[in-house]
Formats: sequence, structure tokens, C-alpha cells
Amino acid sequence: AWGSPQTATPDFEAVSFKQVSMSDARQLPAAVLAGLPGDGFHIEGGPDTNDPARIRISGATLRELLSYALNTRNAQITGPSWISTEHYSLEATLPAGVTRDQVRQMLEKLLGDRLQIEMHHEQRAMSVYLLEVAKGGPKLQPPAPTPHSESDAESRADQQKRALEGLQKILAAREANAAGIGERQPSRGFHLAHASMQLLAQFLSFNLDRPVVDKTGLDGEFSCQLRWDPDRTGATSEPGSGLSIFTAIQEQLGLKLEALKETADFVVIDKANRTPPEN
Repeated sequence: AWGSPQTATPDFEAVSFKQVSMSDARQLPAAVLAGLPGDGFHIEGGPDTNDPARIRISGATLRELLSYALNTRNAQITGPSWISTEHYSLEATLPAGVTRDQVRQMLEKLLGDRLQIEMHHEQRAMSVYLLEVAKGGPKLQPPAPTPHSESDAESRADQQKRALEGLQKILAAREANAAGIGERQPSRGFHLAHASMQLLAQFLSFNLDRPVVDKTGLDGEFSCQLRWDPDRTGATSEPGSGLSIFTAIQEQLGLKLEALKETADFVVIDKANRTPPEN
């Protein structure tokens, strides 16, 4: 069943939901390219933003849309291979006063209606990383102050500018690495200005081969900046090389990753239409 059986889920007041080409999905702001969740998944507006009456999602796969709607990890949604390759866009007007959780429910209901999704849940064992506090304690900074913006457009422009600056630094480091100039520099990273440990775990999940589960016990929000060398995949780094993500997490954040297996709830897509009907 899609949506809550106890209370009526509100509907989008006006909505455009359509399939987009891969080239369209790649025409995204620099903020996405700099390492935001979903490798192309970009969401703007909605509750607690400067544009609470509208929501826009660009270049998302069905797996990413369901992950957001069901508030679960991408790795825990399985189905036909195309759920990770076909891309969609959504533009919708929201009823006044809806919460972010209600927006998730509205998206869940929309996807069920438009794509005629049939699914079931299964309990499966899966490999995960536990995010824990390392010896010596966390090295997390207080959340960064939020810059004032007169409009949502100004806020987006500021975010994209800062993301582009970060992306340029990453690309410059990659070029230096390729040319063998100086010491090897980390070529991947992200900066979260206001991050709970749950959000940090989600970002780490996007950059690792398995989900990350927060077990730090740390409440509140922090400013988290992480830089590492994606060519270093082990838990240790060779002398003179860039840091692996495992080493970087310990040295830069004072946290650590512990591998183990746990039982988790999986959403299995049995049937779904690839193409939604005309709006």
C-alpha cells in the first residue's frame, strides 16, 4: 500500500512528473557535481527552505526517488536494472503547511500511482559499516553560520558558487595528480555545513560499497569537511600516498568505520512502468 493507512496523505496541488534523457539529467548545477547525494539527484525547495510552496527534483533515478520517499538507503531498494538507469524530473506545488515527512509520503503516493509500482518487503542480511567515535574523540566543528539570502534564487546561486569553487579545487587536484606535480592530493570530498551524524552517514554511504549506520551517539549538528583519495580503497594508506577514506575519517573527523553484517528491511520492486503517463 502506498501512503499511510491511518491518515489521509495530502496531494501535490499541481505536478509535472516525466522521464528525462541522460543528457538532460546531466545538465545540473555545480552543487550536484560537487558531491551531493545521489550522483545526479538534485532537489530544490520544499519545507524549511526559502521556497516552501514548491519542490523541484532533477535527474533522479527511480531508486533515488524511492529512497527519498521511503526514507531508506539506495542499497536497500532492489528491482529491475532500469530503476538505476532511467532518470526523472518532478516539479510540484505543495499545499500550505506540509512537513518534509508529508512531502515524502506525497512522493511515495505519486510514484505508486504514476508508475503502477508493485512491491514487497524482505528481511535480508547485508554488509554495513558502523560509524563510531575513534580513540581520542571526535574532531567535529560547530555548524557553520547560515548566510542570509533575500530570495531562494539568491540562496541557490550562493550554494552553486561555493560548490563550484569546491569542484574547481577537486579538478585542479586531479590534474595535478595526473601530471605528477608535487605531492599527491586528495581528489574527492564534501563539506556539510549543518550535518547530523545520520546525514554524515548517508553521505559516506554514497561514497562506499555498503551503507553506513550511525553509532556515534552524537546528537545535534556539526560542520563536517572530508577529503580523501578515491584510488586508495583499503583501510590503510601507503607512505606518501593520498589518504584512503577510512584513514581520512579518523584523521579529519575523529570517527571510524567498523565493518559487519546486520539484518535489514529491503524493498523489492516486483513490477513498475518505466514511463509515466502524460501530465
